[in-house]
Amino acid sequence: MAKPRQPVEATRRIPRQQRAAETVAAILEGAAQILEAGGLAAFTTNAVAERAGVSIGTLYQYFADKDALMQAIAERELRTTFARIAAMLSDESNVTQEERVRGVVRAVINAFGGRTRARKAVVQTILSRGGGALFHTAVADFLARMWNAIEMALRLRTELVAERRITDLATAQSWWNELDPESPVRK
Repeated sequence: MAKPRQPVEATRRIPRQQRAAETVAAILEGAAQILEAGGLAAFTTNAVAERAGVSIGTLYQYFADKDALMQAIAERELRTTFARIAAMLSDESNVTQEERVRGVVRAVINAFGGRTRARKAVVQTILSRGGGALFHTAVADFLARMWNAIEMALRLRTELVAERRITDLATAQSWWNELDPESPVRK
């Protein structure tokens, strides 16, 4: 009978200084490089520590085991990808809707720095260990933040409409087009 797994402890020690944060970043980068180069077969804590240029003891100060490393990589990549998507969606320059969508797709495709083998290994490992909630929670949080931003933008536009005392459709269309040149609401 298989031994029940203990819940994954993401990190043991939380980096508080810049140097410690750089050490954790080096460990995560080393782990991603090992996964990309050799897949799960080559993914050992010793190989990660060597690639990151740290001792195995240093690695274990921050991560309990390989699963904790995998979870930390997944969380880092989700944060990075969502930040790129949010930046693309909130870009105030004259970007068309098509360019925004392309940017979002590019952000998702280039997750993990374009390291497809590493992405596949991390996602498979997280899901096989019952960690799907990590992805669901991260996506739900991101969508909630985006929804709040959209609601705030709509409230702002509503307040601006009231402030301008727009009383006819032609003025409303003209003003809306000033705010959103890509708007399908055209005369």
